[in-house]
Amino acid sequence: MTLRRKSVQLDAHDRPLLVEQYLRWRIPVDQFEKRPDDLRRFVEEWHQTSARKDTGEELIHYMRTQRKRNKWVTFDGAHDTAPPLPKLTAEETEILVRIYTENVINMDCGSDVLAYEAEVAALIAKEFSLATNRVVPAHQLVAKLTALRKRGRLPKVGNKEREDKTIEGFTDINEVPKPLAE
Repeated sequence: MTLRRKSVQLDAHDRPLLVEQYLRWRIPVDQFEKRPDDLRRFVEEWHQTSARKDTGEELIHYMRTQRKRNKWVTFDGAHDTAPPLPKLTAEETEILVRIYTENVINMDCGSDVLAYEAEVAALIAKEFSLATNRVVPAHQLVAKLTALRKRGRLPKVGNKEREDKTIEGFTDINEVPKPLAE
């Protein structure tokens, strides 16, 4: 199952409002995952300024999509410092990556979906808690996964191992195909 999200469409007069607000807040798009209270306040201000009712997930998706297309503004280093990531042991990190792989990669989704689909992030947090007996908020686990992705330490959607349907096993040694003659 692949989750696809249609990007928010902003009117010509709304985009400059969002850009101006984003630059004033000085919080990079990816940091909103770690800062749910700031995201909530950002969205509330957006609602008041624009009279729109976009969700935080929709705004993050819009800004990331624009950034990937090189159509989003940058801070050129003049942004707020990110809050620290949660401290996880090596074993907890392995567990988190396994849970991510089972629940995101196997659905043919990338790590970005965690910022747009609260249910998927909540599922990962629940499974992490069950596997480690440790409660870590979903937004902190998402931030950790994003950091791992940026370092190239998460499997990619297109690279997941798939069964090769052309190779079939055999039950009897006599069924082994003979090598081709040279």
